[in-house]
Amino acid sequence: KISEAKFNQILFRHRTLSFIQNELFLSEKESKLTFPQSQMEMVYSKRHFFEKVLPIPDAPMIRLPLPLPQIGKEWGLAQLLLTIGPNSLVLALMLLLLERPVLLLGESVQMVTSCARALMELLKPYEWASTFMPILPYSMLDFVLSPVPFIGGVVVDGPHRVSLVVGDHRTMEAMAEGMSLINLTTGSLIITSEQGIARMLNVPIYLRETLTSLYFRLKVYQANASSALRSFEKFMNNGFSPRERVTLYSARITIESHFRNLSADLASDILGWKRYGKNDTESDFFDFYPAWFMKARHEELRFQEALVHTQLFVGYVDSRRNEYLEREKLSHSEAGKRIAKWMLKKWKENRHR
Repeated sequence: KISEAKFNQILFRHRTLSFIQNELFLSEKESKLTFPQSQMEMVYSKRHFFEKVLPIPDAPMIRLPLPLPQIGKEWGLAQLLLTIGPNSLVLALMLLLLERPVLLLGESVQMVTSCARALMELLKPYEWASTFMPILPYSMLDFVLSPVPFIGGVVVDGPHRVSLVVGDHRTMEAMAEGMSLINLTTGSLIITSEQGIARMLNVPIYLRETLTSLYFRLKVYQANASSALRSFEKFMNNGFSPRERVTLYSARITIESHFRNLSADLASDILGWKRYGKNDTESDFFDFYPAWFMKARHEELRFQEALVHTQLFVGYVDSRRNEYLEREKLSHSEAGKRIAKWMLKKWKENRHR
């Protein structure tokens, strides 16, 4: 026989757990909420929140932004950009596209796992098909010598132990055989010494400049003491600000657009795959021929090489330069500022109709 106080305690716990099970979830409408496609709408549109009050005395209201904060797409991407920088981030992604293993090393479980997840998600439109181990115990460091590609993470205590892992003979041997290492403590990327890999890694100027601009914008936001970029707990409770969210969204679509272009008409034409392989009608197996795909790219490159030496192309370059100069002149003029303010005002009026 139990006392009345013990019975009431059990009953209270049961009711609380029942509430969590039956009430603490997103409705169908809430789960379908997505970010606006327009970047301006992301900044100025009304924010939605999931709100619930637990049946516990003095318990604070649970209030989470919708869509829910994304650990990889948002927090992980932000930390990678701010820690290793845009150039090293793209190089790491290029290594993964070549199916070379990448090991993340840091002192925080949240940091290492979220950055590992971000790397995998940033490979779009491609999907990582090999091993993903966001947390690898130090006692299993032998795994880095595995012959299969992987995205892995190791968490250790303190900078001294980080240095020990970097200098470990297993790490050094793996890096000679194709593995690269992202050191989140020092904010550096150590690229594999595998022969021939470094020559293939080159970040296009436009991609580097675009991401660098977004990186500096993030640094400005991070300098604000109230920014969620400074605290994982604050990020989980409040999400990023609209401007931070837009900056990270721009970084994601910039990277994805570049990677999508690598597949040429395979990305733009739903039937593009048919041009570069044969289908076995009996087994329904499609055999992709990389040589067919590259033959088309080489033909395009030969034509492009001839085109850039023509007066026609030089004239196009000049027209683009003049267009830029005109826009710069207009943007710094009083008339340009008035037009921008008027357009913003009209956009806000239309949004509230």
